[in-house]
Amino acid sequence: LQCGLDLLACLPLANPPEALERLEQFFDSLVQVPFDTDFYLELLEQSRVPLCFVTEELARRYIGKPLPLGESEAGFFRRVSALWKKVLFAYSRCVRGETARKPEVIHERLALVLHRCIYYAGMLMVEHHRTRHELPPGLWKAVNSYYECAETYAVHLFPVIDSLASQEEGTHCSAAFLSLLLTELASPYSLSTRNQNLVRRWSERWSYLLSLQEIPEESLVPECVIDLRQDAALCTGNESLQRISLRQLDTTQLAQHLEKLNEELRKKTPPAEIGLGEDCSVDQCRRLL
Repeated sequence: LQCGLDLLACLPLANPPEALERLEQFFDSLVQVPFDTDFYLELLEQSRVPLCFVTEELARRYIGKPLPLGESEAGFFRRVSALWKKVLFAYSRCVRGETARKPEVIHERLALVLHRCIYYAGMLMVEHHRTRHELPPGLWKAVNSYYECAETYAVHLFPVIDSLASQEEGTHCSAAFLSLLLTELASPYSLSTRNQNLVRRWSERWSYLLSLQEIPEESLVPECVIDLRQDAALCTGNESLQRISLRQLDTTQLAQHLEKLNEELRKKTPPAEIGLGEDCSVDQCRRLL
C-alpha cells in the first residue's frame, strides 16, 4: 500500500507523457498483486485526482484535431482510452469483492465502487465523443449492468462522495447513470467540444431531475425505454423482450426546469445567474437548450 501511495505522490505531473507511462505501469501492477478490496480501493481513490489532471492535459493534444488523427495524436488517444479501461477493470474487481461480503455491510462501499465504474465508463465515452470516434462495442451494456447491479443491491440512491463532481452535497449511482444518458440524448457527436463540455456539466447537475421507473405489468411499454440488458442508451419498446430489464424515463421535472431556464434566457438573464455557468452566452445557451 505504501509503495503505491508513494508512486502516486511522485508522479511527474509537469511531464504528462511520462506521468501517463507511470500510471499505466501502476494499473498494470495492481493486476499482478493478490486482490484485497481495502488495499485496492484506497489506492484507486488516491489515483483519481492525478489521473484526471494527466488525462485532461494529454487530451489537449488530440481534441479538436482534424480526422483522421495524426500518428502522435492517435497514439495518445489510444493510450488514454486504454488507461480508462484499466481503471474500469480495477474498480470492477472491487465490485466482485464487495458483493461477496455480508449483505448488511456492503452498502456504502458497493455504492462507491459501482459509482466509480459508471463514472469511468463514462470517461471512456467522453474520450470517444470528443475525438468523433465510435464507442467500443459493449460499453453501454457495461454501464447498464453496473446500474442494474446497483438497483439489485438497493444502493442506486445511496449517497457517494465524489471530489471530482460539481455537486458538493454528493452524488449516487443513479445520478451518474442518468447524467451519461442525458449526454447521449444531446447527440454529442453533433456538438463542438465546447458545447460537449457544457452538456456534460448540465447533465451532471440536472440528472437529479430525472427518474427511472420499472414498467408495471399491466401498462403498455412506452415507445422509448432503457433496456438494462442491451448495448444501448435508449431503444424502442418493441425491440425489448424482457420487461424485467426495462425502465421508463420520467422527464417531467427536467422539462419544467428547462422551460423556466428558457424563459429567463428570453429575458436576457445572464447564464451565470441561473446556474448555466459563466463561460457561455445567452444566445449560445438558448441554442443548446
